[in-house]
Amino acid sequence: MNPVPSHPALTAAQARLAALDQQFQPVAMIEHDEGAAAVLLESRDFRVIVIVANQDGEWVAPSFVAGTPRPTSRARPARTAEHRPLLRMSRSRVPHAHADGNWSAVLGTAAADATTLTVISTIDSYTAPIAPNGLAFALVRTPTGEHPLIHVHTADGRILPVRS
Repeated sequence: MNPVPSHPALTAAQARLAALDQQFQPVAMIEHDEGAAAVLLESRDFRVIVIVANQDGEWVAPSFVAGTPRPTSRARPARTAEHRPLLRMSRSRVPHAHADGNWSAVLGTAAADATTLTVISTIDSYTAPIAPNGLAFALVRTPTGEHPLIHVHTADGRILPVRS
């Protein structure tokens, strides 16, 4: 995952959280070819994914965002567990502005042997490298009512489904 670039979607996401009594810093951002970006921001206490849509050239954040407590421990296992391949997983979903369906983001922490995260819906897919600190982050389009399939790939060739 590359450093968070300066981008209008980042500005919109930060503006959406500005009223909260937290100092949110950008951690990661994914821009989708079809006019959306998922921005991960963290404060000392919270983690928030803001899915921002490009509507007629303007990046617009949703009216509602949800966060999770920021992980207190950054320790992660050396090997991916079959029964729990993605730790501290959270999801965020917002309606797609110009089509039936949603934007769905997935976030979690992977074990040290994990190499990539793949998220697949019936209309989209995204494969992202696992960051050196274990951060796993992806953004896909999903039809209304569909939960995408999530898999963690490991260095030894295993492909482990994430069960929610």
